[in-house]
Amino acid sequence: MTDTFVHLDEDGRPCANHPPAMRDAMFALAMMGARASSFHHDIASKLQGIMMALDEISELGEQNPDADLRRATDTAQTALKELNQLLNANRALAKPPSRTRQELRALVAAAARAIDVTTEVTDGRLVLGLVASRPSPDNAGESLAIAAWILGRDGGDLRCTPAGDRLVLQLPIAS
Repeated sequence: MTDTFVHLDEDGRPCANHPPAMRDAMFALAMMGARASSFHHDIASKLQGIMMALDEISELGEQNPDADLRRATDTAQTALKELNQLLNANRALAKPPSRTRQELRALVAAAARAIDVTTEVTDGRLVLGLVASRPSPDNAGESLAIAAWILGRDGGDLRCTPAGDRLVLQLPIAS
């Protein structure tokens, strides 16, 4: 077993612009991922308990109107709803992938809020060019290795340009 996981440049060689992913860091991420489902379940049950307690407090507040109590429960309920949304978003990441059709405009629009994106279709594949972060974050190797694995699993590819200034993603186009 190798101690590092590499992602490739456009010429198919290990990328020289980003560090390789270290085996121990990848296993640490895998360990967290393996625990995610149980963690989500545990957190959801605690959130449900808090939600029920807040509902009871709100009912007591209706019987004895107190502006401070009402404001505090409203604030807590808003925070609870936001926390639940974060949990649901995280849960969605832990679910097995499902292939869905995605309109190219919507995909690019979603990505382009934060980065410069170029697109083209070559040999029946969608090629996206994305600006790479400078300087690279400390976990760039692990993040790129995971992204390359995810894309490869679904018939795509991730490569870095030789200068390291762009990431090139190739995605199969569903027919």
